[in-house]
Amino acid sequence: MNTYKFKKSTITYSYFLRVTSSSSGILLNKEYGGLIDSHKAVIRLKNAPIVSYQKNVGSKTSISFIHSIVLHVCARKDDCFCHSYGTNIPIVLYMCHPAQFLDYVVCNSSHKSPLIVTDPRFDVLCARVVKYYSLKRFASEGSNKRFEQWNSAHDSLFHYSSGMQAVTLALGICDRVSLFGFGKSGVAKHHYHTNRTKETKAHDYEAEYDFYRVLVKKPRSIPFFPENFEFPPVVIHL
Repeated sequence: MNTYKFKKSTITYSYFLRVTSSSSGILLNKEYGGLIDSHKAVIRLKNAPIVSYQKNVGSKTSISFIHSIVLHVCARKDDCFCHSYGTNIPIVLYMCHPAQFLDYVVCNSSHKSPLIVTDPRFDVLCARVVKYYSLKRFASEGSNKRFEQWNSAHDSLFHYSSGMQAVTLALGICDRVSLFGFGKSGVAKHHYHTNRTKETKAHDYEAEYDFYRVLVKKPRSIPFFPENFEFPPVVIHL
């Protein structure tokens, strides 16, 4: 297994400007393609297609960020579809279930480009940050609410989104970060490439948006990050 330390001083992909592009339907409202491609590196999520959407989402891809469910489905197909952006594009993924490491072993043997699994400690960091902002938002909605009620208000599978984890990854390896599509609209589709409108109950997107806004304005107030962690400047394009 390839081992990478996601620290600015050690990772191969260090010290460059990166754009993280979600697959949100709001990307169809703007023609950000040229601006996205002008960045030195681009992270794309969940193998979202770019063909026919170049004017909105661009065409450059430097890293593909997926979760292991994608790998799990791909491992059971005759033809591999993990490499939506080409066989030389590195893939970073987090494991949704330990059993899916078997899929990693199968796929990693045939991949020409690096197939990198996130460190469990990194996953824990993302989970803590999202739950913190979710609880904070829940408490602010009414003075009579108790934290215990949060559990009944959220899906039992509550988890951070892959987009949130990709953003957190970029914070650790980039000098500057630009975010595209990390927001929503009441009239926009959930994903720009599907007709789905309903959001996943396992995620608290509003809490994650709070996290992104704090990244822009006051990143040092974000808990759980090491005291000596250097937050890069973050710009959100909506």
